[in-house]
Amino acid sequence: MTDLPMAVVRSSTPLWGIGLRSLSYAAQRLALPTLLVATLIGAAAHLSFGATTQDEVESTAIIVADQLTILPAQFPPAAQTIFLSASVREQAAINSGARGVEIAPSALIPGKVRLQGLAVAVTLEVVGSDADPRRASVFANAAADALVEQLNNVTSIGSFRVFEQASPDTLSRPPALPRRFLATTVGLLSLLVVPVLYLMLRRPVYEIGAIAPNDHELRRAQIGSNELTARSIRVLLESVPPHRSANSRFFSCGSDDMASTAEILSSAFVADPAASPGDGLVVVLVEQGTPARRVTQSIQLYRPHLVLLVTSP
Repeated sequence: MTDLPMAVVRSSTPLWGIGLRSLSYAAQRLALPTLLVATLIGAAAHLSFGATTQDEVESTAIIVADQLTILPAQFPPAAQTIFLSASVREQAAINSGARGVEIAPSALIPGKVRLQGLAVAVTLEVVGSDADPRRASVFANAAADALVEQLNNVTSIGSFRVFEQASPDTLSRPPALPRRFLATTVGLLSLLVVPVLYLMLRRPVYEIGAIAPNDHELRRAQIGSNELTARSIRVLLESVPPHRSANSRFFSCGSDDMASTAEILSSAFVADPAASPGDGLVVVLVEQGTPARRVTQSIQLYRPHLVLLVTSP
């Protein structure tokens, strides 16, 4: 039997009061369950997204300048400005519809098509992206034709043409972003975290915290299940203020066997002639492995003087 010299927990705040310590304790108790639920929801969302989404591929059309009347360094930013103009967006959507794919101008540029320069300043890439390779090439070609038409209308820049059309059979780039793989990976990793959080949530926590009766001190001790006899308990209770064991009452927080033990001990300490006089103590027997939530509930219910942790022999 071991009487642990743990710090005495005294509370000056009623159980129904709300103070900083109470809020901190409540936050600690809710943190793991909330994180567990959030992780489960996140894992399900990512796995569902991974199962239903399709990775996008990119198809590229190339524009070259046959004649350039501005400095090569000025061409890419000028082309980018024209590319994002309303006239190019609308014409690209019209071109896409003529190729059998209807799409809104704002959804097409910059949603499905982007413009990027190459190392050669007089060459541009119009990159279309979609889960369907054919649609990706349609978007790229539609935007490239619209951009070339608009560039040629601006006589102060030069003359341009589409050097290479995008084709669904010769995709110039690998998948733009493996969204399915990433979503599935994140979902599976989240599922691996769930058992860890569950074990952390279920692990016994024997620190009593700030929940204690207002009129007496709450102490904690430990005893082996093979030492759980009336004589050993009497010695222990006599060491706990107010140092009396007669008429002590025992309550359990664990299995049915522990409840039976609590009843037997309560009967043994009723008018015990070998014990010192007094009103006795209130003792809660906590079986090793009991979740902290049940321990806390028992403390709130019975308002004990002593929490006795019963360990395996």
